[in-house]
Amino acid sequence: MFNMRAISLRPIIRVIRVGLVVWGLIALMPIMLAFTSYPGRMYQWLATDPARLRDKPEFIVLLGGAGIPSNSGLMRTFCAAEQARKNSEATVIIALRSDANDQDSDIARMKNELVMRGVSADRIRFESQGRNTREQALQVVILLGSQFADRRLLIVTSPYHMKRALLTFRKAGFHQVAGVSALEQTQPVEVRYESRELGGNRIPLAPDMGQNTFMRYGFWHNLGSQVSFASELSALVYYWGRGWI
Repeated sequence: MFNMRAISLRPIIRVIRVGLVVWGLIALMPIMLAFTSYPGRMYQWLATDPARLRDKPEFIVLLGGAGIPSNSGLMRTFCAAEQARKNSEATVIIALRSDANDQDSDIARMKNELVMRGVSADRIRFESQGRNTREQALQVVILLGSQFADRRLLIVTSPYHMKRALLTFRKAGFHQVAGVSALEQTQPVEVRYESRELGGNRIPLAPDMGQNTFMRYGFWHNLGSQVSFASELSALVYYWGRGWI
């Protein structure tokens, strides 16, 4: 009886082993890709779009992200303020689900941030009902009225969100829409160092990473880019399935 049970369990054990190997390989793939240029290319695919407006934008649509003071909210607001200075006739629309009458709300804080950066308060309008990109696009349609389709829109959002945002607004009926990604801009500085000059050596065989900026920064950035890409790709598939893009 014992041998019969052992024999009957062999196919199950084999399946488990194969499954563990497959999942192990899947888990290793992001790590291996992090050593290549592919994460950057994937991120760039999400962030860029060939469309350009035929003239200066009439409206700059700032998609609120996680609001203020989140990283995405601050970066997008900073970028929108730059675009508002370049396009002084454009109206800025802040699209974020929030209470526009509450001065402590995220949408009010984003307005204050824009004003602090030189954007006149009378140029700013609110779209405070949209709960996702699709609904924000539909609410902007309502906000702009019957002639919305030919209005020139410049979308400001995070790089990973740009492709979905533009496709969503175009699906909503806008004919002239382009985007500017709120990319982080850092001043290049020298960050390499000689570990022996800083003292301390608890583990004698610990590698000297002072000169290896890729392992200190690039590798982890590539891993994070893959997470953002996977998340946004899932959203794109969902929006496509719903007919929103």
